[in-house]
Amino acid sequence: MRTSLVACALMFVACGHEGAILDGGTADLSTLHGPDVPDGSVALPDLGTDPYGPYDRVGPFAVTRTSISVTHGTSSYMAELHLTDAPGPRPVVLLSPGLLQPAAAYRPYAERLASHGVIVIVRDDPGLLVQTPTVTADLVDLATSWLTDANAGSGPLGGRVDLSRIGLASHSRGGKASLMAAEGGLHGKLKGWFGLDPVDSSVLAGSVAARDGIAASGIPTAFMGAQVSSSCSPAADNYMVLFAAAPSPTVALPGLGAGPHAIARCGVLRLLQPVLARRHRRRRRRPSLRSSLPHRVLRPRALLRRKRRPELRRRRKPTSPPTESRGR
Repeated sequence: MRTSLVACALMFVACGHEGAILDGGTADLSTLHGPDVPDGSVALPDLGTDPYGPYDRVGPFAVTRTSISVTHGTSSYMAELHLTDAPGPRPVVLLSPGLLQPAAAYRPYAERLASHGVIVIVRDDPGLLVQTPTVTADLVDLATSWLTDANAGSGPLGGRVDLSRIGLASHSRGGKASLMAAEGGLHGKLKGWFGLDPVDSSVLAGSVAARDGIAASGIPTAFMGAQVSSSCSPAADNYMVLFAAAPSPTVALPGLGAGPHAIARCGVLRLLQPVLARRHRRRRRRPSLRSSLPHRVLRPRALLRRKRRPELRRRRKPTSPPTESRGR
């Protein structure tokens, strides 16, 4: 169900609220309202008898996954390209990962989208040494200069990209980076934005907050997040804070009773997981001194018995002082 919900929301992001169904009709999402609705109600589009449309299953198009190198200024990074064989120029979703997350973690979403005719590009998170504004700058360049050049070239994206239908998707730290891109360098160039447990934290971002500019973003947004907050998704910076500041049309999809690890893996846990695994293996495999040495060498039986039961230690009888014989 989670993959179906995400795929449906991402398709909405890629195609815009004019039509979320690519092939076979349109879905009018203009009735979606945000927190500015007085009664707080959200009117969902009528998708017929299937609430997920056709996105609860793999689509009809074949998908090819390949690695691409993206250069921005003096730096470069690797990304995964999920290319659909659907004919004609296709919409594109650029997926920004969470902190310390690899592109491979999002393959189920990317492959589902590509099977329905959407090109997906997702990169590895650059890590703790890279600030979030730098990730934002990379994303702006990817969606503008790089994607335009790739579409005009002879590579796998040559002539395949519909530059008028670009959407952003994101997770955790990537949610903040992509929102900042939508509010800044990509303003007016996007069809929509989707966030999977986005976090508007000041960590690695300084004083810049995505919530401050989201009201002027001018695009449809959708938020899916964990109902239970944690250190990975604190209540003061989580998706509901961003949703409250977002303009209409917007929608929030809370994971009822779910923590952030039920939505996606926390980047901090991913960082600690190899360390904890090594410690666990070390504890299991390291032989103890008692098991690696012969018992008699380690602790003679007699010494062991005396140490454990002091009352069994041999005691010498006290010798009486020598008596002096005196003659009369």
